[in-house]
Amino acid sequence: MGHIILDLAFVAVAAVIILVSAKRGFIANLIRSARWILSIALAYLLGTRLGSLFFDWFMHGAVRDAVYGRIEALYLEAEAAFGVEKVSELIPEFLLTEELQARLAAAEGSGRELVNTLTDVIASPIATLLSNILGYVAVFVLSLIGLWFVVKIVDGLTKKIKLLDRINTLLGFLWGLVLALMLLLMAASIVKLFFGHAPIYLDSMVVRFFGDSFLLQALRFLDVGGVLLNNLLG
Repeated sequence: MGHIILDLAFVAVAAVIILVSAKRGFIANLIRSARWILSIALAYLLGTRLGSLFFDWFMHGAVRDAVYGRIEALYLEAEAAFGVEKVSELIPEFLLTEELQARLAAAEGSGRELVNTLTDVIASPIATLLSNILGYVAVFVLSLIGLWFVVKIVDGLTKKIKLLDRINTLLGFLWGLVLALMLLLMAASIVKLFFGHAPIYLDSMVVRFFGDSFLLQALRFLDVGGVLLNNLLG
């Protein structure tokens, strides 16, 4: 009974993937699949540029105020014992780069003057890090939203042209067929890895067909189970 349920699950997943892909159409599927890659690429190219704007607009001022508050509190507590060593203890190790250590060591002054100097030295790299992270995330999210609108616009245009809509649907169906085939091959290879000698695999028709398929030999990158087994065995 278990092998029948597994076979039906494989067929159902394939049917859903194919029908959804056909309904969306080839162009929409292509853009949907590519938009994540494009969003990551845009974030990589533009993230730091947007981050520098965030740095100037608000981040540096906010971070500097926060850092100044921490260092001033430490200064009021320590006073005579206050120095670079005390402040360095507050900085996370991943931020304490050689460049920052050199700048801290070169800090001059005493009392409030040293507090301001150390604040400037420490606040800048922290604000830069946070600004860049925010820039990457913002570009990535905005790209995803923008490409979502592109999908909707293109999909609307293709539906207005009947011939193009039919071709788009047919190509979407073929796209879904290929995608379903790839996913079923990968899933079957995993089932075979863990249950290859069990009735749930040996008595199945669909799962075993894909698990023993010559396509897994030809397309080794889809043999997830075999790759996993090799990694486990070293």
